[in-house]
Amino acid sequence: MLWRLENYPIQRLHPRVAVVLIGTNNTRNTAPEIADGVKAVLTKTQAIFPGVKIILVSIMPNARANDLMMSANTILRTFADDNTIYYLDLMPLMVSVGDNWKGLGEDRLHPDEAGYQLWADALVPLVNKLLPLPVQPTASSPVPPTQPLYVRSPERQLGGIAAIAFSIVPTLICSKKDRRRMMHSEVTLHPTSAWVTQQLREAFPTIPPRSI
Repeated sequence: MLWRLENYPIQRLHPRVAVVLIGTNNTRNTAPEIADGVKAVLTKTQAIFPGVKIILVSIMPNARANDLMMSANTILRTFADDNTIYYLDLMPLMVSVGDNWKGLGEDRLHPDEAGYQLWADALVPLVNKLLPLPVQPTASSPVPPTQPLYVRSPERQLGGIAAIAFSIVPTLICSKKDRRRMMHSEVTLHPTSAWVTQQLREAFPTIPPRSI
């Protein structure tokens, strides 16, 4: 992740809010080492995007190394200052259900459809708090009511979420979160920003390029 932050051409972006969820795959590290890595990502994100508000999401439960991840979460929550970094704790919502957790699929690792909806429902109020929609007063309505930037609509939220992943080859994979459906995949030995952009255009042909 740090390499990507340093080498991908993202400096031209100007996000006001960044959502960070990382650490699930660091099963060979200790909890302090995981926390140090997350802290490095937070620091790098703030350096690249001055003034950005960061929502740090707790590492989700999983069957591979749950005790380790929960220990890491204990440290991660201390990074929040409720000014530049906000901690979103999903653990109280992902209760134990048999040998699994609410919101996880059969692999007991990745969120299922209900899990992504649970995440969206918890995230949207905080995003609305950090990104209020500016309202201009008018003659007929000098002080109009404030409207949230993101309206809570489960169908629209989940249907609009897609995951983009890079593997070591590298392979680019895009999947829709509302159906866990593979949308597009491609392999190259020479990844470039132009190549990635073209793959995104092919994966999302109905979305204007400036929106990707």
